[in-house]
Amino acid sequence: MTVEEKQQYQQAIESVIAEYGFAFQRIGCPCSGSQRIYTVVHGKARFAIELWVARGYWHIYESKMKVSYGTKPEYLQQELKRLWDLFS
Repeated sequence: MTVEEKQQYQQAIESVIAEYGFAFQRIGCPCSGSQRIYTVVHGKARFAIELWVARGYWHIYESKMKVSYGTKPEYLQQELKRLWDLFS
């Protein structure tokens, strides 16, 4: 991915997760790729998204359990909608 593609990917993901109230928390460990970590509490559950911009890859966690992963912003939006429906 070029630098411009990475920036576009990050903006696309951040626009999706902003709709669900996620806030940037921190940068993860360099040993695991310096992923960007976003968190939110919805209902009684705590969700986290780990985003590897350079790899074009993300994971969704509910508490400490990985519940979904993928590469496309559209799929992330579908998964967040499904989780929000489940935990509402």
